[in-house]
Amino acid sequence: MSTLFAFLGQVRDRFLHIVSDIRLLHVPPLMNWILKQCDLNKDIEIDDMAQLTFPDIQLKSADRVFRNVQSQA
Repeated sequence: MSTLFAFLGQVRDRFLHIVSDIRLLHVPPLMNWILKQCDLNKDIEIDDMAQLTFPDIQLKSADRVFRNVQSQA
């Protein structure tokens, strides 16, 4: 859990820097943040050919490269 808070602290620090919030008026403290969504990070392995990128290419079949996200009610 401490690793998560350390990471979020770094995120907050970068965010403060990006929005130039030197008086801490716009970016709330971490304990006021609300987690809205998280990703389980279930990556799949792909071969070297699937990692090639070319300009102006249209992908007709991606097989299992893209994840199907279903909303939970």
